Amino acid sequence: MWKRHFVLYIPSFIHVCLVSFAGYTLSLGPSPPDIGALSHIVMFGITSKLFSVMFSNGDSRRMKTFSTLPFLASCAILGRLQQSRAFMGMLILALYALRPLFEKAALDLLHHALRYVLLFLLAYDTYSLGDPALLPALLAVTLFSVAGELVSGLRMRSEFRGTVLSLGYRKSLLVAIVALAAAMELSMCVFNSIFEFPIQIGDLAVPFYLAPSLGVTYVLARPMVKAFKGEHLEVFSIVRKREVLIAAILSIVMLTTLFAGEIDIDEKVETRGLGFNVKIRTIIAGKYDWNVPWILFDYIDQGNYYYFLLHKDGILELGRVVDGKYEGYVASLKERVNAFQTHEFNVFLNSSIIIIMDGKYELRSPRPRPSNTSRIKIASARPCPWLAQIDLVTSKAS
Repeated sequence: MWKRHFVLYIPSFIHVCLVSFAGYTLSLGPSPPDIGALSHIVMFGITSKLFSVMFSNGDSRRMKTFSTLPFLASCAILGRLQQSRAFMGMLILALYALRPLFEKAALDLLHHALRYVLLFLLAYDTYSLGDPALLPALLAVTLFSVAGELVSGLRMRSEFRGTVLSLGYRKSLLVAIVALAAAMELSMCVFNSIFEFPIQIGDLAVPFYLAPSLGVTYVLARPMVKAFKGEHLEVFSIVRKREVLIAAILSIVMLTTLFAGEIDIDEKVETRGLGFNVKIRTIIAGKYDWNVPWILFDYIDQGNYYYFLLHKDGILELGRVVDGKYEGYVASLKERVNAFQTHEFNVFLNSSIIIIMDGKYELRSPRPRPSNTSRIKIASARPCPWLAQIDLVTSKAS
């Protein structure tokens, strides 16, 4: 019987991994991601869920006794996290232990939503509580949790439990369908705020994620709609199988997007009288205005170089790093241009720096003491917050 429980809860393990990853990704600031912290958060999600499955669904005293192993593993992981995250983790473990009491009081939806919201906040932490995407993300997590718990309560008509027992079969299906659809559209908005991917249709920019979100909603909601209309289906089993397949596909796409954007252009050039042209089309931009391609030139080392970039809001910025000190906006201009369209930059380097964008927007700045040789670098972080097409051509400036 315990094997059946573990197979049944495989999608739940996937859910905690996705919620952990989503919360951590949304919280990322300008600093590089802490992969160690993310791995600890995901491992806590898995071990705490394993504790819940063994403790709340164990068919014997022996299984409940063995549940102390994942509980202790979860506590050990929390010991490696900062205090605020550890506190959230202890609340999650307490909710898992109190699950039977919540179910008896018909508070299963509240219990399920609280667990996932707390897990999301554990992963998110407190880096930027003012982030406008945080509230929609929490609402999406809550609605997904409601839909998931209602579907879970529909396992067998003869064994309804929790809120499903109060609402009835058809009302539970209807609420689950609405919650799922709303959660998917909110998720699309949140994901687009992290990795902005507009598709231009005339003068209208439509998020790329609209079509996939509608497709996923259709695939998951279809068996529920059929059951609502009276067909006899094992809704829980069908939806869970589809969830696993969709989660696998989405994970592959997300990881491919993060790492496919990796660019490493490094060209050594004669610095004096240098000119170069670069064409850039940003396809996907990151969360912040500056999460777009940066063009580094007069590059001596990591602590000495110039750079320019076209922000998502149309600001063309020229800046520099001198002896490791960042000096942004040495020169800048703002025009009503779409950063997601192709732009050509003509750069001329003599006693001054001249950058001409699209043949009509010009940026100038003095260029003190250039060295004899330097490098032009276009490199992305790993994982990359943006995806772009870039063409670079160097020449001697006239």
